[in-house]
Amino acid sequence: MWEGYIRQRRRIALTMGMVMLALAFGLIGQGGLVMRLAGLFGGPTILAVIQATFALILTALSAVLFVLRHLPRQRQQCEVLAGALLIFEAINLVLNIAGAPFATPLLAVCAFILLAIAIDGLVYGTLLDFLGLWRPLASQVTFTVAATPNAAWNAIVPRPETVATHWIGALSDVSQTREPDVLVARYRLGDGTVLQKTLTILSDNHPTHMRYHFEPETDEDEGRFGSGFYEVWLDPIEDEVTEVTLACEYTALRLRVALLLWLDDWLGSEADAIEAFIERRPDTSLHGRLWRDVLRQA
Repeated sequence: MWEGYIRQRRRIALTMGMVMLALAFGLIGQGGLVMRLAGLFGGPTILAVIQATFALILTALSAVLFVLRHLPRQRQQCEVLAGALLIFEAINLVLNIAGAPFATPLLAVCAFILLAIAIDGLVYGTLLDFLGLWRPLASQVTFTVAATPNAAWNAIVPRPETVATHWIGALSDVSQTREPDVLVARYRLGDGTVLQKTLTILSDNHPTHMRYHFEPETDEDEGRFGSGFYEVWLDPIEDEVTEVTLACEYTALRLRVALLLWLDDWLGSEADAIEAFIERRPDTSLHGRLWRDVLRQA
């Protein structure tokens, strides 16, 4: 469980940073959440303000951890709502200074909801796709597994002979093309959808090293899937123990997709899922939970 939270450290830090900055704006403006909640602790005294501040921070942190644990598909709403709160408190500060605060609490709530909808559409929606905001993304992670290099190879490397033993259960088929170094991998994404990737093998030294280029044959306009390079190193440390190094480099991703993957520490989460699969222990990683949801829908 804690590994999953560690992988989400960027999202947690970003969300809580925005929440605390929003609370600071509210304190400056004397009309934010902290001052409103301070009334429940005995009035606008220093002690009441401190208690209200800690209560709000703990509530926000608990909500973030709950979403990450039980609602992983909604995890991006953590930073979306925190961003909406930050902008809302900044606007509220300006309005209070100008002597024109929100007329009613209902109006304030409606403004917050509209801000959240707008931020979600701008950051993770397709509203800004026409700007052509793309960027590369790369990551590398190293971990050890209690297995031989050959067993780790069979679990990680997509080959026609490893489909049945691959860690991604949604991998339904890997076929050889007429070109000896080109494979086609197919993944079931649920609801009858199949993601097809062309894998061009650049280096194949079984069972210690594999490098290939992947190219999805799918909706390029949505930009959900990118092309790039994937590399695996498998170094035996001792009997039944292997050091695994994974490297993934996307050559171009939609900015919104790159942000989501970066906040997820996506390759680290994938490493956790692979390690749990190889060692046959419960998988609580984000990758593992999302792929299990895919299999249930397939």
